[in-house]
Amino acid sequence: MVLSRGVYNVEVSIPRAIRHLFGSGSGATNNRRKSTSTSDLALASKRLLELTHVIYQEFDQAQIDDETKWLKAIDDFSIKTITELPAAFKYGKCSVPTLSTKTDVKELIKLKSALDGYGVMIRDESPTFEEMMAGLDAKEAAVTDEERNAIDIWPSQFTDKQISLSSHYKTAPVQSFLNDLIIQTAAEQGVEQPIVDGRKYSELVLIRSGLGVKLMDPGSPRTLGVPKEHIKPLARPRFILSPAPLTVMAVQKEYLAMLDRDFDKAKTKGKLTRGVATFVDLMGDLPLAQITSKTAYDYADSLLAKNPTYANQTITDYVWYSQTFIKFCVRKGYMDSNPFRDIDVRKYGVPTKNYH
Repeated sequence: MVLSRGVYNVEVSIPRAIRHLFGSGSGATNNRRKSTSTSDLALASKRLLELTHVIYQEFDQAQIDDETKWLKAIDDFSIKTITELPAAFKYGKCSVPTLSTKTDVKELIKLKSALDGYGVMIRDESPTFEEMMAGLDAKEAAVTDEERNAIDIWPSQFTDKQISLSSHYKTAPVQSFLNDLIIQTAAEQGVEQPIVDGRKYSELVLIRSGLGVKLMDPGSPRTLGVPKEHIKPLARPRFILSPAPLTVMAVQKEYLAMLDRDFDKAKTKGKLTRGVATFVDLMGDLPLAQITSKTAYDYADSLLAKNPTYANQTITDYVWYSQTFIKFCVRKGYMDSNPFRDIDVRKYGVPTKNYH
């Protein structure tokens, strides 16, 4: 609580990993404040928890907005690649199918097969390591610039644009986008879903700058000096998930990685980590789709069954820990909404004493 100009304000430190999402974007904004609109400390204290939650909701929303922006940039890159690559090879007389679930899934599968084929064609034409080294040795041995320029280390019938677009096509996010589109289209059109290959594709990064978003290899010298918050792994999660239901434990590792990234205080990370473990211990490894508002109240009952002397604040904290986990699941697209939001557990546990 901070007193400023005669009014108490609730102040929360912004986690270092997301400070660039506030203020000017330089990362220099360290705190977020909300006014209690009162100079009375007792009245201000009553609003402490409420305004703290409002600030944390702003943290969550800022991350959702930032992730949405990056996902849009990635999908735009994928659409551009999948559209321009067949055109570069004059596929179907330059008539490229619309990337939509309204397009016949057979046309999309045919397009993917052709795009895969272009990559194979370019790969098969690529020189071997020995051939490239021989070409480099020949260039080195050349006497004049004219002789040196006449030696082509990688002679190709393909244009630079075709080779570049093909390399972009073989990246993980583009494959994820196209596979999702085909599977979703097949489902909507009542066609048997095709088997998607499980090959690993190259991972690249996106660099955000004043000139927009650029594709780059993470080891490129051009990434040197770029603020880390402007570098984003070129990753696009598969939104069309396997039929096996996602459970709490299935996403726990990813959740713990988020805690390490977004929370500076070890004590807070420890509480949130134990919160998930306690939930699973009392409620089981529930499928995310089965978690409802009733689950929150059942959880509160289970906490009291375990320890009837728990204070109301302890029950509230444990529910908040679980709510933080579910917010993460919503942000990642694993759940549509947060059923723990607006849960009222004020009647649970031993009343918290007020010393004011």
